[in-house]
Amino acid sequence: MVDGTVSAEDLRAAEALARLGVRCLRSISAATAVAGGMALPPPFVGVQIRGDPEASVIRAARERLGSEALVGGSYHLPVRPLPVEADYAVVAPVFPPRSVPEKPPFGLSGLRRFAAARTVGRPPLVALGGIGPGRATACLAAGADAVAAITCFLGPARTVRHDAPAVLAEVARARRSEPRVPP
Repeated sequence: MVDGTVSAEDLRAAEALARLGVRCLRSISAATAVAGGMALPPPFVGVQIRGDPEASVIRAARERLGSEALVGGSYHLPVRPLPVEADYAVVAPVFPPRSVPEKPPFGLSGLRRFAAARTVGRPPLVALGGIGPGRATACLAAGADAVAAITCFLGPARTVRHDAPAVLAEVARARRSEPRVPP
């Protein structure tokens, strides 16, 4: 997706994912978030703002899209306080990403530093970068609230057939083993 436009191919892919229950987000720049021009055609339910957006950028997107839209950002090193106004913060890359292998990962220690930099658990952290079988549980244990993956879910068919079910099962096992807090 390119700022301001959604290609027919991206729209078809988002519609197919939405039929599977996946909530789809548009990827936009901080400049687009501040300037506007970011319509959310169905099935998109929010935006992912690239480039380590500050709280003012998150607020501007929220004002333009309304309270129902998901608004979050992508964050990279160096670790800094994350805007509590965001619905989520994607922190990347935790491990060497298969889709962009030249990006140096910050590892589980970097993920722990991002988790520690939050204000009372806000915003929820989504770990991204090299997530595949055997890595989701480690990310959750290091402080991520969720994991995301590109190649695992949108890569070559052979990879998707193997990795996607394995990662989903791993996350489900981790969630079942979390201690329950009485009401």
